[in-house]
Amino acid sequence: MATTSQTFTDLPNVIGAQTWTCPAGVSAIQAEVWAEGGPGHGNDGSGFGAGGSGGGAYSKRYYIPVTPGKTYNVNRYVDNSPIYLRSAIIGESGITCNAEKGIGGIEADGGAGGLAANGNGDEKTSGSNGATTSNANGGAGGAGGNGGAGGAGGTSGSRTGGVGTSPGGGAGGNYANELGPYPKGGDSKTILTWTIPTNISVCTVS
Repeated sequence: MATTSQTFTDLPNVIGAQTWTCPAGVSAIQAEVWAEGGPGHGNDGSGFGAGGSGGGAYSKRYYIPVTPGKTYNVNRYVDNSPIYLRSAIIGESGITCNAEKGIGGIEADGGAGGLAANGNGDEKTSGSNGATTSNANGGAGGAGGNGGAGGAGGTSGSRTGGVGTSPGGGAGGNYANELGPYPKGGDSKTILTWTIPTNISVCTVS
């Protein structure tokens, strides 16, 4: 038996742009997905910095049935407002693995991390919330579930918040009245793992 895995990362907000074709002899896979962290933002006029953004959630599904030779969409962005998901894959019988992305902060308030309860999987971990700020410094971003760290909040020196670490870290908020550029949240990531039996062979007819 040979175990193989393949990793897919962000193509933000693009539906069905990445694909995986199931190899011969494979009838089930394992899937893990880290949703992206929330993007950073600014806060104008209040004297406070911007709140940090939430980290993306994580989900893992041990068994997803698949069909050899069939092509599947993977690491797919799903706009199911007010819940925004990153779907690893939808297998046969609709069995799936997905996780909720982190939310950007609102003014000085930190954004919510993706909730494990809104995802699908056998193991699920929420992203951490971004930090709320009560002064001119930006709030720190929340960590991704089983993923990357959140970005640092902007200061009088750095001005802009830090980028979230991939996968899934939320971006830090900007310093007070710093309206751009805005830091990016950590990317999403999907890992598919499967086992190919060693006795698979190809027959030719003559």
